[in-house]
Parts: sequence; C-alpha cells; structure tokens
Amino acid sequence: MATSSTLVDTNVDRLLIISLEEEEEPAVSYEGPLIEDAEVDTRWSIVGYFLTDTPIDFMVMQNIMAVLWKPSMGVYVKELGGNKYIFQFYHEIDIQRVIDRSPWTFKNAQLIFERLKPRDVPRDVPLHHLDIWV
Repeated sequence: MATSSTLVDTNVDRLLIISLEEEEEPAVSYEGPLIEDAEVDTRWSIVGYFLTDTPIDFMVMQNIMAVLWKPSMGVYVKELGGNKYIFQFYHEIDIQRVIDRSPWTFKNAQLIFERLKPRDVPRDVPLHHLDIWV
C-alpha cells in the first residue's frame, strides 16, 4: 500500500511535466535586438503619447494595444519616457489599419501619434493635438 507521502510525490512529478507548446503565444513578440532611435524603420513606425498625467503600465499597455490592433506581422513597442512611445510595425497594412481606425485610447487616455518620416528621430518628433504640444 502506498503511503500518503508517495502519492503526493507522484502528483508533484505529474504537475512538473507540463508541455509549454500548449500555451498561447504572447500578443507582442520581438525576437531581435533592441532598437535604438537611429535603427528605427521609419517606414512603418509611429510615435505616440497618451494624454494623461497618470503613469502608464507599459507591459499592460503594449499587450492591450496589440490585441486591439491585431497586427498580422507583430508590433514592437519601446518607451521613450513621459508616456511617449514608439510603435514599430512590420507591414504597411498593419500601420495603415491603426492610423485609419484612430482614435485609440488606453484606460481612458487618448493616444495621439505621428507617423515617422525618413530620418526622423523618434524622441524629437513633436506631437500635437489641438493646443497640446509634447
């Protein structure tokens, strides 16, 4: 007859054999090295700012925006500081869908954004909305 200690050990062993293949892939993924401002592919990038005084939870925001935008090729998000972010897409269709379907919000904070032009430095792109300049 098996003791209760043996039964517990056997159950623990079974719990440790969990296949990671069955888990869902994250909404935001990026396999390459982190990009610097000079390495941004401006063809498919926007710089955005959330109109709020409240700090943004970066991890939550990037996942929610990716779920809302549903980019077929993915999106890379980088904090630029002060609720300002760069969103780099990997296909024209994905960025154009985001632009066409705006305005976007996160926790009731409106996202204002500008599409990057060639040779733009993301941190230096002025964002304007009505009388607000960031």
